[in-house]
Amino acid sequence: MLSPRGRQIAERQEGKKFSFIALADIDNDQSIFFDDSEWTGTTFVSGEGAIEWNNSSGDIIPAGTVISLSSNDGVLPSANFGSITEPDSGFNLASIDGMFAYLGSVRNPTTFLAGIGDASSSRGLTSLSGTGLTLGITAVNTAGATNIQYNGTRAGLADFSDYLAEINASGLGSWTNAPNLTTLTIGTFNTTSFTAIPEQSTLMISASLLGCLILGRSRPSHS
Repeated sequence: MLSPRGRQIAERQEGKKFSFIALADIDNDQSIFFDDSEWTGTTFVSGEGAIEWNNSSGDIIPAGTVISLSSNDGVLPSANFGSITEPDSGFNLASIDGMFAYLGSVRNPTTFLAGIGDASSSRGLTSLSGTGLTLGITAVNTAGATNIQYNGTRAGLADFSDYLAEINASGLGSWTNAPNLTTLTIGTFNTTSFTAIPEQSTLMISASLLGCLILGRSRPSHS
């Protein structure tokens, strides 16, 4: 079951590979959408792309699981858990782009889960109106950084929601920003699970604008 709030993007790489961490159980056949379109406050603009991830495993994916995805050009979409499709093939993450995770259907969000991108760019997270997301709480300002990956604590906090402050902290204090992240291959993002004492039913998503979303993503940048 997914809670209506508490998903957080936590790593990113430029491109079309990404990963995320479930900090609540994810029911079988649950879909999550990832969209790099600009948000106007009421709708997504056209001309970008979207990816749908579905828990097609036949089982509940337990809280704390790291899910890595890839949908690079010329490579069949793949995931270490579940499956992905690219219903809009324009998905691409440049350094200033924003990316949103949400429930609902393609370009029709019912619940926004998280956001990541440059908050000062008109192509980034400039408008969070109507999403319910807040910079520094449920949305990460990358400030133009491209090759970044969450490198903060993943264990020992009393509540899953406590990780939100770590992931969303201003200045990317819990993130690594390094050119060598561009060389990460599919499935090599940090897959260490998040844990909390006691465990709570909150899902957190993290992403990488180089190779995954909750934990990474990648591809050559272009509009």
